[in-house]
Amino acid sequence: MAAGVLLMVAGIRRAPARANRPRGVSVSWDRRQIVLGLSGVVLGAVGWVVTGWVLAIVIAPLAVVGLPYLLGGGKQAQQAITRLEGVEEWVRLLATRLSAGIWVEQALVSSAMSAPEAIKPEVERLAARIRSGRTTEDALHAFAAELASPVSDLVCSELVQASRSRSHGVAHALTQLAELVSEEVSMHRQIEAERSKPRTTARLVIVLTLGAGAALAVFGDFMDPYASATGQLALAAVVACFVLAMVWMRRLTTPQAAPRFLVEEGQA
Repeated sequence: MAAGVLLMVAGIRRAPARANRPRGVSVSWDRRQIVLGLSGVVLGAVGWVVTGWVLAIVIAPLAVVGLPYLLGGGKQAQQAITRLEGVEEWVRLLATRLSAGIWVEQALVSSAMSAPEAIKPEVERLAARIRSGRTTEDALHAFAAELASPVSDLVCSELVQASRSRSHGVAHALTQLAELVSEEVSMHRQIEAERSKPRTTARLVIVLTLGAGAALAVFGDFMDPYASATGQLALAAVVACFVLAMVWMRRLTTPQAAPRFLVEEGQA
């Protein structure tokens, strides 16, 4: 039963895109999931022996595999904010270099040596594309696709226009753009601070519920009515409602990706 539930969850979950993901990361993640699932099966078997509940064989693996997801959150948003800060620093670096009178292509290639760590791999690939002979516009489009954010699209579109026009005042425009990115970072930090409050509440509710449920199941006779077949069905319904509520809360506190505008034709 536990293996069947785990396979159903794995089948329903959408497979992540692995085009730009190192193989080592995906393999280690799969092994971690397997270890968590097997640990949950063992824990569920122990719970079945101690409490006499067959449902423990199903609840324990789901809890062990799903708790990291329910208790987590915020890491992806923090990474996005860090990347935005890197974009801001990089744009200021480009403005400084362009104010010296060099071309946009030269500024982009030379910026790879001192790019911020948050976006350094992407900037290095951008410089490599330009050095390999690709047009600046194509290289910037690929760079924007890697960063995948509206702010990065705005920066890259400004750089594309600068590479086409070869006009003066590009450094001043990039400086103003960096100020705009700085305001965007501040706004995202305020939003993330507000989102952290319901996340903390949800974590507290989950921990208290699991602790109280485990204690009541092992000690005393308060949970004895759930030992029957009808009680197991009722408990399964209660657990399902609780899990759905926590997943809903998790999704409400997860930021949605903003739509981009610098995309190729035919892309969503």
